[in-house]
Amino acid sequence: MDQDELDVKNVVFTTASSSVDGVVTRDTTLELQSHLTDHVLTAHDVCYWTPVGDVCKGRRRKDILKNVTCVFQKGVNIILGPTGSGKTTFLDLMAGRKKSSLCSGQVLLDGKPRPRDFKTRVGYVTQEDVMMSTLTVRENITFSASLRLPSSYNSAARRRKVNEVISELDLEKCADTKIGGDEARGVSGGERKRCNIGMEMIISPPLLFLDEPTTGLDSSTANSVMKLLKSMARAGRMIILSIHQPRFSIYQLVDSTTMLASGRLIYQGPPTSAIEFFASQGFVCPPYNNPPDFFLDVITNSTQGSTVDLQLNTDLLIEGFKTSPWKANIDETIKNIEMTVEEVQPTMVQRVSESMGVNSGYASNWFRQLSVISGRCLKDVVKNPEITAAMILKAVILSTFVGSLFFQLDDKDRKAIQDRTGVLFFLSLTQQFINISAVNVFIAERKLFRHEISNGYYRVSAYFLSKIICDLIPLRLLPVAIVTVITHFAIGLRPGWDHVAILFIGLYAVSVTTACICFLVGCIVVKDEMGHIVLSMIIALSNLYAGFLINFSSIPKAIAWIQYLSIAKYGFQILTVNEFADRTFSIKGSNESISGNDYLDQLDIDYTTLEDLLPNFLALGAISWTMLILAYFQLRRTKSHL
Repeated sequence: MDQDELDVKNVVFTTASSSVDGVVTRDTTLELQSHLTDHVLTAHDVCYWTPVGDVCKGRRRKDILKNVTCVFQKGVNIILGPTGSGKTTFLDLMAGRKKSSLCSGQVLLDGKPRPRDFKTRVGYVTQEDVMMSTLTVRENITFSASLRLPSSYNSAARRRKVNEVISELDLEKCADTKIGGDEARGVSGGERKRCNIGMEMIISPPLLFLDEPTTGLDSSTANSVMKLLKSMARAGRMIILSIHQPRFSIYQLVDSTTMLASGRLIYQGPPTSAIEFFASQGFVCPPYNNPPDFFLDVITNSTQGSTVDLQLNTDLLIEGFKTSPWKANIDETIKNIEMTVEEVQPTMVQRVSESMGVNSGYASNWFRQLSVISGRCLKDVVKNPEITAAMILKAVILSTFVGSLFFQLDDKDRKAIQDRTGVLFFLSLTQQFINISAVNVFIAERKLFRHEISNGYYRVSAYFLSKIICDLIPLRLLPVAIVTVITHFAIGLRPGWDHVAILFIGLYAVSVTTACICFLVGCIVVKDEMGHIVLSMIIALSNLYAGFLINFSSIPKAIAWIQYLSIAKYGFQILTVNEFADRTFSIKGSNESISGNDYLDQLDIDYTTLEDLLPNFLALGAISWTMLILAYFQLRRTKSHL
């Protein structure tokens, strides 16, 4: 059997109660089957819009969805429509993933508002398979299990649950294969999609939303994915998915069809009855035609020989559906729910949350989230060594080149004093440019972050701190250590391990502060190219105020205040004070000697002892913390816009 094909007969969703290391675990699948029998998800006059146009000229409202009322029950429910019809927007609204300030109407579960943690207790599979490409199928599903299964599951129970999902989705053969991506091959498209589904199925969700799950797959793989979803629906789940143009074999697996055109509902009902409805409006499907293709042709006015205006087609179907028996069925279902809403038991999502021991929006506590995310970050660093190797190689090449150029500077040469100043400025400068790569830390995972935060994997703070820790320690520390060791001994900088330590700490402080600025920029800009442009400008301006290119006393007072925002200033002063303070240079061939403190005074550096360096470190720390706080709130702002 081809790796992409799925034998549906082997997909059996079972329930079991067992004890693993003294912890009782339970699969709620069959429990859900009985729960789903009388439960429905309904949309009541749902509208959604977005502001468009120039702010200066006045923004206007563009309607995406207009008064959509429909009903979803257990089984495979598809949302069909041409591009731009509002399928994905409607799917996101039903799943609770859209801003409420831009919509009106209601989405109810069993006639009641959805629970607060609704979107974290249901599954949502995006159109693009968003996973960590450097991890294996098993590692990605395990990550989801570690964060989303309740605390009653210990490590052995989680492993058993992961193995069950892998087996149910026929992923055993590729379980230990990397997902891969554009740069490195991994699993096939069908396996990626099933892995993505598996990351949601790990919590046995009663509702599963999927955004165009067959897009980008060949016909055989798309068919196998839909058969998998049909099997899940037979087990009692409600499956709601958007789809553009399904082939007939896929359409046969559908239990309910919802059609949208220009953001309005034109049909909802059994897929076999859709042909009858279109025929009643004067659009007869020719023999041997694929019904979904025919429906889209009518909606987009692509039928052969059609002379009817597109908007007239849409309006005709909308008005026809309002008086159809299928619309009457929707109204009757909603009416029955409203009449019995007081007698309805707790909703299926609430029951599943209770059965899984979930009382809040997150299944795991903050410290566990920090631990699991940090573990994934470190795995990504280990399995993607090219970045670390590039950082180390860059540090080795630059420090070797600098060490060779300024090899063993003579303490008794007047020119060597200026050379020492130049090399210290250059070391500070290189640490800033080397660490521009930190701008990609949040940009590279933006889609992954948005998907996982929307599905309730973790808190923003846990993700943010784990990324900071895993970047600043392994990726920034080692290159600084290499630069310090090579340049200090090659150039012959001030001897003494205390001075070596201050050189290292000073360079690392500059490195960390630069990285923190990069984190903020990375949370703001959309593309890393723009981030590099912004950071290059910031670093260039910062180094103008370092005190090496121009003395501070020569800077016009109107712009002199910028020096206090310059990380280059504080870094350069730490390095120069460490090198020259309380030191005397005897000039060879004369009785002249140069005081290091006098030289620092010529540079407008007011520090005379090593203890005076503390304000510089505090300033770099203050800038770093300010950047981190702003970056964190910018990341939270990203979440609030979901």
